Amino acid sequence: MERLPTKARQACGACKKHKRKCDKVLPVCGLCARTERACEYGESPKPSPSAEEFAAL
Repeated sequence: MERLPTKARQACGACKKHKRKCDKVLPVCGLCARTERACEYGESPKPSPSAEEFAAL
C-alpha cells in the first residue's frame, strides 16, 4: 500500500499570496486551518535544467 505524503513540497497559494510561513501540512496547512481559508497547493515547478542540458541549448 502506498503512503500519502504528509507535507507538501511548496507553500500553499494563500501563504504565498500573504507572504506567510507555510507549515505545508496536508490537506490543510495550519495557517489556513486557523483562518478558515481555502488551502490549495499548486503543481510542483519543473526542475531547472542540468548544466549538460543547458549547454545543449
